[in-house]
Amino acid sequence: MGGATSEAAELRRLLPLVFIATTLLGATITLGVQMPAREVRGRVLDFDGPVAGATLRLKGTSIATLSAADGSFVLSNLAARYPLRLAAWAEGYYIAGVDVFPWSGEVRLNLAPLPAEDNHHYAWIPPAPEDRSPLAEALIRAATSLAPHLPNALAQSILDGLPLACADCHQEIYAEWRSSAHASAAINPRLLNLYNGTDAQGRPQVPPGYRLDFPDSLGNCATCHAPAAGLRAPYLIDLNQLAGAEAQGVFCDYCHKIRQIVLDPASGLPPEGMPGAMAAHLLRPPAPQQIFFGSLDDVDRGSDSFSALQESSQLCAPCHSGSFWGVPVYTSYAEWLSSPYPALGVQCQNCHLAPSGMANLAPGRGGLQRDPSQLAGHALPGGSDPELLARAAQLEADVHRQGDVLRVTVRVTNLGAGHHLPTDQPMRHLILVVHTRDTQGAPLAYLDREVIPAWGGVYAGLPGKIFARILLDRQSGQAPTAAYWRPSEVVSDNRIPAGQSDVSSYEFRAPSRGEVIVEVSLIYRPVFAELAEAKGWALRDTLLAHQQIRLAE
Repeated sequence: MGGATSEAAELRRLLPLVFIATTLLGATITLGVQMPAREVRGRVLDFDGPVAGATLRLKGTSIATLSAADGSFVLSNLAARYPLRLAAWAEGYYIAGVDVFPWSGEVRLNLAPLPAEDNHHYAWIPPAPEDRSPLAEALIRAATSLAPHLPNALAQSILDGLPLACADCHQEIYAEWRSSAHASAAINPRLLNLYNGTDAQGRPQVPPGYRLDFPDSLGNCATCHAPAAGLRAPYLIDLNQLAGAEAQGVFCDYCHKIRQIVLDPASGLPPEGMPGAMAAHLLRPPAPQQIFFGSLDDVDRGSDSFSALQESSQLCAPCHSGSFWGVPVYTSYAEWLSSPYPALGVQCQNCHLAPSGMANLAPGRGGLQRDPSQLAGHALPGGSDPELLARAAQLEADVHRQGDVLRVTVRVTNLGAGHHLPTDQPMRHLILVVHTRDTQGAPLAYLDREVIPAWGGVYAGLPGKIFARILLDRQSGQAPTAAYWRPSEVVSDNRIPAGQSDVSSYEFRAPSRGEVIVEVSLIYRPVFAELAEAKGWALRDTLLAHQQIRLAE
C-alpha cells in the first residue's frame, strides 16, 4: 500500500512537467531553411556590460572567434542552413547559446556568472538511478526525450525538477565508465582486503592491513578511493561504511565539479599532506542550480561551463601523487611531469581518456553528432587493460654465438607510457624471462648471476630480472612490501622512465652443434605472488611481449 502511495506521489509531481513539455513541443520545432551563406555579428554581455575575450563558436564545428574589448564579434562564411546555433563562453561564466535566423540582426549572448563559492551541502548526482520505480523511470525517459526540443530555460526548469542520474542522458558514457577501475575504486576487493587486513573470503587478521596496523585510525584512503566522501571528512571515512553516490568511487559528478587543482609552485606537485580530494577545489552550486565543467565550450543547455583542466594532466595529479612517511609511493604524475611528454602537449587523457569512437555524448537527449576524435572515451583503461599494457612496452632481443658461449641481449623500451613502467602501486612489477633450449628441449647451462629473485613466484631463479620499485618495511625488514602505509624506504627502483630503455645481457653455454632456441618474455604482474597466495587472490599475469629466435648451428 505504501509503495502505491509513493508511486502516486511521484506521478502527481512528475506528470505535469511532462505534459507541459509535450504541449509545447510542437511550438518549438524549427524547420531548417536553406539560405545563402552569410556572416553573423553580435555582442557578448554580462550583467555589468561587454565581455571581452569570450569564445564564440558555431556549435559543433571548429568555426570560432573571440569577442573584442567592447564584446563585439563577427563570424564569417557560415553554413547556409538556418537556424545557426552560436555558443559563447568566457572564464568564470556558464556557456550561453542563441539561434540565428536569416532575419536576425545583431545577436546578443548574455553570459551568466558561475556561483561565487562551493556549496558544501550539495547533493551529488548519482551515476545511475537509485531505487527508481518503473513509473518514475518511464516519466523521466519521456521528459529527457522531450527536453532537447524545448527552449533552454523551459527545458532546464523541467529537468531541474526531476531526480536525474548521469546515465539518464549519457548512457554510453556511463557504460564505459562503469567498466573502469575508477567506478569500483571504493569497493575493489583487493583494496578492502588491504584496508581491513582480510583475505578474499573475508577472513580477518590476514596481514597486511591498514586497520590491523592502525586500529584507531580510519586513514585517508577515501580522499582518492571515495573522493566525494573524502572531501567531506578526509580522515574520518570508513571505506566499509560508504553509501549512495559516495560509494561509487571516482564518479562523473565529482570529476565534473572540479574547478582547480592545488599545486605547490616549487615542485609542481600537490602539496605534502593534501592527498586526493584535499588538493581539489570543487565548485558545487546551490540548489536548484547545476554546473558541469567539461572539455567542450559549446554545450549551451544552461548548466555547463568549459574547463581546460578537464583535458590537463593536472586533473589527475591529486590521486596520482602521494607520499607516506616522507617516501614517494604514488608518483605517476611526477613521472609524467619529468618526462618529454609535457613539452609535446601529451596529457594523461591522451591515453586514458582517448576517443572511443563515440560520436554523440547524449543521443536522443539533445546530444549533437560530433567528430568522434574530439570526444573523450570514459573507459579509463589502465593496468587491467591488456591492449594498453601491450602498447606501453617494446621488447627487442638479439642473440650472438661466439664459440661455446651464447649471449642474449635484451632491450625493453617504455615506448607508450607517459610515466615509469610500471607505476604507482608498489605491488606492480614487470618480469623479464629468458628461456634457452637445444633441439632436444634441454635448457642451456646459465653462466651469469642475474636471475629472477625468490619473490618472483614460478619464475624465481630463472635467467631474467624484475622491474619494480622495492619498498623495505623499516620495522619488520620485509622487502618487497605492499604495506606502504607503514614506515618504509625505497631500497631499489629500476622501473623504466617514459621514452627510455633498459638493456641487459645473459650468457649461456652453447651446445657444440645443433640449433638453439631462445625465447624472451615480458610479463606484467599486478601483485606479489606471495601476497596473492596469503590473501587468496587470483594471480593473473599479462604477457606484454614475446620474442622467439632460432639460431642455426
